[in-house]
Amino acid sequence: MLIGYVLLSVFFAALPGVCQTTLTKSDVAQTVERLDEGFYSGAHLYPEAPLEVLLEHIPELGTLQPASDQRELAFILKNTGLRVDDYFRDVMNLIADEEVTQKKLNDSGAILEQQQLHYSYMILLHREEKPARFEEYRQDLLGKSAAPRENGKGFSVTTGFTTKCLYFSTAHQRDSSFRYLGEQMLGKRNTYVVAFAQLLGTTRISNTVNVGWAEVAVHDQGIFWIEKNSFRVIQLRTDLLAPPIELGLDRQTTGVTFEEIQLPDSFTPSWVPSEVNVDAVFRGMRFRNEHRYTNYRRFRVSIKMN
Repeated sequence: MLIGYVLLSVFFAALPGVCQTTLTKSDVAQTVERLDEGFYSGAHLYPEAPLEVLLEHIPELGTLQPASDQRELAFILKNTGLRVDDYFRDVMNLIADEEVTQKKLNDSGAILEQQQLHYSYMILLHREEKPARFEEYRQDLLGKSAAPRENGKGFSVTTGFTTKCLYFSTAHQRDSSFRYLGEQMLGKRNTYVVAFAQLLGTTRISNTVNVGWAEVAVHDQGIFWIEKNSFRVIQLRTDLLAPPIELGLDRQTTGVTFEEIQLPDSFTPSWVPSEVNVDAVFRGMRFRNEHRYTNYRRFRVSIKMN
């Protein structure tokens, strides 16, 4: 497996001084882990929740055809793991056009304020590092490094979608619990639907919330939609296992839709994020980010000699 110990980043910064970043391996020991049993005792784990509770809580499951047992789970995990391994083995440095719509909402979902931003969005894989490291990088239309958090207007900031499938890689499946929920049609595609939740104390995929004085570890759970014919992850949803409400973050839900692209200079198709929606409630305010990615192409560094 290409990536042995990788830290997944879902980046959230609603107000100055509150953000979420990727830690290096040496930083992990300084993280406030929040792994005591008391803190997570009230968490509702998706793999353990009654199906009727999931159907009520997750509207994306509305047309699910429930599974009668778990006999297919091992088969699904094995084949999906191989496809995810293929993705991380074959992934190349890419650049895409990104359109970000950031919204502040009231309790009823009405838009209070919004802005639209346009970027060149780069996905860079540092294979020379051990373990290999992903970097997601934005440039503005003038080619300068940019990030929405720099605008000072208090909008949310989200990134880190490329590695969301890592939970299902063969190297990391042992770090989560899984449950086969059933089958569901997404458009013309028939999918297996699988719930997962990170296991406390064993996972090597680390999410953090940085509040300036401390970095607080959080854990994910969610739902994956896996195409039956190819075992490719075509859609996913993640939620925080237990949101750090002591920091003001009451909820964060991330939905990612993947699409297949064929680059003209590659024999192997790539599966990349095409649409991402992130909904969060932070200090009583609701935020929604909508990311749209188009025009993927290979990113190459060129050097001009004078």
